Amino acid sequence: MILIISFNNTFYTGSDSLINRDPYVYTLCGNLNLNYLGIDLPFSFALSNTSKEYTQPFNRFQVAPKYKWVRLYLGSASMTFSPYTLAGHDFRGVGVELTPKNWYIGAMYGRFLKAVEYDPMEDNLDKVAYKRMGYSAKVGWDGNGTSVNATFFHAKDDVSSLDFAVPAEADLHPKENTAISAYLRQSIYKYFFVQAEYA
Repeated sequence: MILIISFNNTFYTGSDSLINRDPYVYTLCGNLNLNYLGIDLPFSFALSNTSKEYTQPFNRFQVAPKYKWVRLYLGSASMTFSPYTLAGHDFRGVGVELTPKNWYIGAMYGRFLKAVEYDPMEDNLDKVAYKRMGYSAKVGWDGNGTSVNATFFHAKDDVSSLDFAVPAEADLHPKENTAISAYLRQSIYKYFFVQAEYA
């Protein structure tokens, strides 16, 4: 068992009235890694008093158990399938990676952004956001000097996720995106390779 905990404090003061910043911010982070019968059970969390200010919350909890060639992601997680599709984006949901022999099979589903309502008392026009949900999958094979994979990613804002009307000044428009990529890497002789990706 390995346990790591850190606690950070930030104090701020200034005379500029245009800067709207909390005078005190704390952050508590922790990682706990358990291993039982060959199963890795890493837990991590992060807590901060500023979480209510962000569209992607800083308060997070993750568990990513692994057994042999199966890894599961639960809670707040981050996965990378391709630099042009799913590339390390934080999400809250579920994900899986399967790596039997030369194969890689990965998938995820979750929330990329939480809905943030307009609050005229806080004047938070720059923080208003729709809830954004998405999913992605990747299938690949790597062996004998050849690596090939294909990735699919889709995310969409939920226009019904906000209960109140958003002022036009917020310039908020629902977004939707689909990205597909194909990757190939081929070794040539011993020290050279050709690599290509189309997305």
